[in-house]
Amino acid sequence: MYIDVNFSTVTMETLNFFEGKLNKKSLIVFDDFGWPSYETTRIAIKKWRTSRNGKLWPLPKGQAIYFIDND
Repeated sequence: MYIDVNFSTVTMETLNFFEGKLNKKSLIVFDDFGWPSYETTRIAIKKWRTSRNGKLWPLPKGQAIYFIDND
């Protein structure tokens, strides 16, 4: 899943809506993770992932990939 909505609240709403529809080998790409102007989005994503198994990989171009299950 690719999320590029430019707002932390909409990013979280998107995650909450689709999370149950993804399987354990899915991945999520966050477009607005590493940019200074989207710090609230980065904070929300990091908080969201703390209660889940998976791996968050920040990318050098400002995006991040979240692997839902890294077993």
